[in-house]
Amino acid sequence: MILAERGGDRWLPIWIGPAEATALALALESAEMPRPFTYKLAAGLVEAAGSRITEVKVTRLLERVFYAVVVVQGPGGPRDVDARPSDAVSLAVASGAPIRSSPAPRAAARPAARRQHRPGHRPRATTRRLKRSAPPSRAGPWRPVRSAQVVG
Repeated sequence: MILAERGGDRWLPIWIGPAEATALALALESAEMPRPFTYKLAAGLVEAAGSRITEVKVTRLLERVFYAVVVVQGPGGPRDVDARPSDAVSLAVASGAPIRSSPAPRAAARPAARRQHRPGHRPRATTRRLKRSAPPSRAGPWRPVRSAQVVG
């Protein structure tokens, strides 16, 4: 998963598993499934409890592992709920909550790579990156970036 800085040029790459990547890709596409994925279930439980997800924060990087919290505003006030970054970002996409980062993980962000090709040269790469931001209603300094395989 790659989080791109809104209004900036840094990317924050976070390794996630294939199942988590599939769930996140479906959330980004707003795909309707016959049965809910775990992030949809969690978002539904939060809503059913009279609460809402106000933001997601990537909080720290420890021994090459990222940590995150989901901030839930409920009847008893705001609570930070520990989460894997992949789950937290999927919840943010499903609920429209902003994605934020603490200073330590931001230090791991790097400038977005820009490919430069020779004039008249047509690259033979079979992979291209599609950069689509989340809808404008999802304000926050970071947004997920999607990748797609291009065949041919």
